[in-house]
Amino acid sequence: MDKLVLKLDATIGYLVIGINRMYKEKGSIYNFPYNAKSIYPKQLLKGFNSLLELCLIARVRPPNSLHELIFEWVEDWISKWPIFEIHEFEKEHYNYSILSNGILSEEAIEIVYEFSHVSAIEDELNTSSFIKELRASSQDQGMFEAYRIVRKWIIENPYMSEETYLKLITRFNKYEDLIRKAYQKVEKGITYNVCPNCHNIMNTYINERYQCDWIVCRRKDSGKKKPKEEKKVQFILKRAFKKFIQRPGLIELDLYDSLIDLGYNVELWPHLDTYDLKVTHSDSELAIDVKDWMNPKALAAQLIRPSTFLAPQIPFYILIPNHHRETSNYIGIVKKNNRPFFENSNNQIYFVNDFLKQLPSL
Repeated sequence: MDKLVLKLDATIGYLVIGINRMYKEKGSIYNFPYNAKSIYPKQLLKGFNSLLELCLIARVRPPNSLHELIFEWVEDWISKWPIFEIHEFEKEHYNYSILSNGILSEEAIEIVYEFSHVSAIEDELNTSSFIKELRASSQDQGMFEAYRIVRKWIIENPYMSEETYLKLITRFNKYEDLIRKAYQKVEKGITYNVCPNCHNIMNTYINERYQCDWIVCRRKDSGKKKPKEEKKVQFILKRAFKKFIQRPGLIELDLYDSLIDLGYNVELWPHLDTYDLKVTHSDSELAIDVKDWMNPKALAAQLIRPSTFLAPQIPFYILIPNHHRETSNYIGIVKKNNRPFFENSNNQIYFVNDFLKQLPSL
């Protein structure tokens, strides 16, 4: 990715984190004293200085103060900022504002979660390593069904009591070391807030209440559902496993149920997870991989058709969760940035709902 694009993304991240800290300290950015004696969050200052550099590169007028930035820039779509004179920036990726009606926008909240964990790349590598070890262990022992059971368990149980945890590692003692890698022990006797949708522990307090860190749940919730209170929590899924295994897995399981309801035969994670779903009906077969990526350009760069266990004539579908519809031209961007992949007519991409609507005609 171009260095200027990385710099822009980092700038936005610092600004969002800094503004969120202002909310935590004062309850509102409008209660903050904008004067020479003010002590601003260091992330906000770092983002502001980085924005000034981008304005110099673009040869456009920068905000002349933090006051102007907060009151005139951040409620507008980022794609409308004058720095988009820089031709490397693609406006359709930034059609959102940092603030909406005085509070953090949905996109900004998502950035809070992403930007707060600088080890995101390391996290992804750790979960990839976990899946590879789980596959290898299952293959060596001929325990193909156990692979599905353990993976499904992780998806459906992001937290456990000590009793449940011990039952799990007793049942799957050959996977004990791997299971221990996925979960972390937490303090006893604390009442935890559990998301009513994905059943994860909610630790982040934004816009005056605890919120789930998954945008899917926040959109479903809209402040109507109260979090479940749970006192017996002793083990919780580590953040990386929640992000890269459990959350995408919930979408895969929902899709599995929908396809079964439509009368199709469905296999989860066939050939030790070569792809997500194998769907058969009569003499026809198709393969599905669910991809939950915020950035469609980044997704396009890693798309590849499985070279084993998938004959060339079998349709291969990349399915995008429906919440990504709010990203302008998401599917168009993916196709534009990986034309060779889609030159094969058996490789297709749809939003999940669109796929299910047209499925009977395949």
